[in-house]
Amino acid sequence: MNTRIFARSTDEKRPAIRSVSGRSVQAGFTLIELLVVCGIIVVVSAVVLANQNKFGGQVLLDSFAYDVALSIRTAQVYGTGAHVTVCPSGSGFPGIYGIHFTKSDNTGYEIFADCNGDGVYESGIDTIANGGTYTITHGYKISELCAPSAGCTQSLNTLDIAFQRPEPVAKISANGVSCINDISNCETDAQITLVSPRGDTKAVTVSNNGQIDVQQN
Repeated sequence: MNTRIFARSTDEKRPAIRSVSGRSVQAGFTLIELLVVCGIIVVVSAVVLANQNKFGGQVLLDSFAYDVALSIRTAQVYGTGAHVTVCPSGSGFPGIYGIHFTKSDNTGYEIFADCNGDGVYESGIDTIANGGTYTITHGYKISELCAPSAGCTQSLNTLDIAFQRPEPVAKISANGVSCINDISNCETDAQITLVSPRGDTKAVTVSNNGQIDVQQN
């Protein structure tokens, strides 16, 4: 009796996946599905990058505002302390220090030693204190100077904030009108509005009591 042994071939192909219609189909992605996925990835990436750029710009604007506030505080420390600056007249201790802003040069400001004691910066008479000329870069600038700060009802061309020993109070002079000798000319407060290249704004306010605040969004 002959016995036959039936062996299944090892290279036998697996059966194809059959659809409900009975025809063979191959598993995978279609071109339309790939295009849809790529489109979703592009949209999500664009949204993430846009928000990242906005967040980065806001961080730089915040840093700029705090730099301006710190500069005002530095002028206050100079004015209430014993900082010594040599004036053109030879005086070694002016007694009044301040910070000067002007809209005609909205990419910089100065900390100055008030050599003639009027609380207003005058080039050639007053001295820039300790290299205190600050340059604003990367497209950021000062967009508005106001006094008083509420509603920015009075837009200024120049703003001088001076500090005189021994009090930390601020003598705020608008448009070059000195208030050191006549306090009726002093503003109650002032606002420096800063703007980013994207158009976002942030404000630094100074009160006549010497308080310095940065606007919180």
